[in-house]
Formats: sequence, structure tokens, C-alpha cells
Amino acid sequence: MSRLTNWLRNRRARRTEEYLPALATVHRTILPRNYFEIGVSTGRSLALASVPSVAVDPNPKVDVALAAPVRLYPMTSDRFFAEEVLDEPIDFAFIDGMHRVEFVLRDFMNIEARAHAGTVVAMDDVMPEDIAYTARDQTPGAWTGDVYRIIPLLRRYRPDLDVRVYDVVQKGLGIVTRLDPSSRVLPQMYDRIVAELDRGAFLEASAAAIRAAIRPRPTTRLASDLAKFRRRSRS
Repeated sequence: MSRLTNWLRNRRARRTEEYLPALATVHRTILPRNYFEIGVSTGRSLALASVPSVAVDPNPKVDVALAAPVRLYPMTSDRFFAEEVLDEPIDFAFIDGMHRVEFVLRDFMNIEARAHAGTVVAMDDVMPEDIAYTARDQTPGAWTGDVYRIIPLLRRYRPDLDVRVYDVVQKGLGIVTRLDPSSRVLPQMYDRIVAELDRGAFLEASAAAIRAAIRPRPTTRLASDLAKFRRRSRS
């Protein structure tokens, strides 16, 4: 059996899908009133939004039509959060910015501070199917960096969060709910956490080890999981 045939068979067995359809499922299920995105690139994910949106990317290259009114900020997310003020709490956020775990951690911290109890945060690049994708410096082809480390990190330091990963093909999709804008745990521990990351915390040696540590859910459960969360958060 060829490597490609085996990969396709495994993919069908796991009932995976691409990340854009999975993001569209999130939009359709939670019906956000607003959308916030870090890492716009060509705008494919941003184009899924049908509600007022804020998007941040230091070098956006949007080449698709956008369905919703969008305020696009051509700057880093760190600069955005230091300088800009959002009009209302974030309903749905997608983090797909710099592919290093400490950047994703800061983005999550800043989003949570501007969130509410019903906010949903999605994260790209959390379950690479090849360990070669995980270099901290960008490489040609698929590149997730070490973003996958954010999942066990949040589960350890913020057990009050609901942190799930869905088996989206090639790089997974993280979904975080039960946010607490008043929490100061991550900001207060940020320097300690980064020092632990520098010493190798949450690193894995293979894609199989990452998958075993993360314990993904099938994408067929994404809509029902989010629907349950939406009902609970609005009851």
C-alpha cells in the first residue's frame, strides 16, 4: 500500500475535513454577533464571516471578496492590543497569526481579556500531521510551528477552560470555550510559562506523540459540541 493510499484511508477512517469548512461550521452553529481574526493572509477564513469583523495582520494580502463589514488593521497583534480598543466584547475569535507558541499564548490572553462567558476561540495549527511542520522558524511548504504546545499548556494552567481539538486534516483545529475575562492566571504566570517553554515544556518528538497528547475529537462532533455550549452559555 502506498503512503498516499494509507494516508487517504486513515483520513476517511477519522472522518476529517479541511479547516475552512470546519470554521464555517463554527460560524453557522454559534451565530456570533461579531468576529475577530488574527492572521488574515489572503482572506479565505475572513471571507466566511457574515457579521461585523475586526482583522489583524502585519502584511495582509486579501484577494477575495468579503461578505461582512471589516476593519482591517495592518499591524502585529501585540501592537493592536496595545493601541486599539474594541467596541464590544468578542463573540468568536480565530487565532492564526505568528506560529510560535508564546505568540499564540499572548493572543489568547489578550482575546480572553476582551471576551465574555460565551466567547468561542478557534486556533489553527494545533495538531500537525508531520513533525517536520513544527520548526519554530518558517520552512517551505506546510508550517505550523510549535503552536501545538498551546493545547497542553492551557489544559495544565487553566483547567477551568474547555480546550478541545478537532481532527481537521493536516493541522487540526482547536476550540476553547468557558473563557473568564477576569482571570489573571496566564498574565501573572506568563514569564514563568515562557521560561518553561524555553526549557522544552510540552515538546513532542513525533506527530503521533502530539496526537496522543492532544486527544482529538472527530470533526463530526464539532457542531453538536458547539450547539451544547451555546445553549448552556445563553441559558
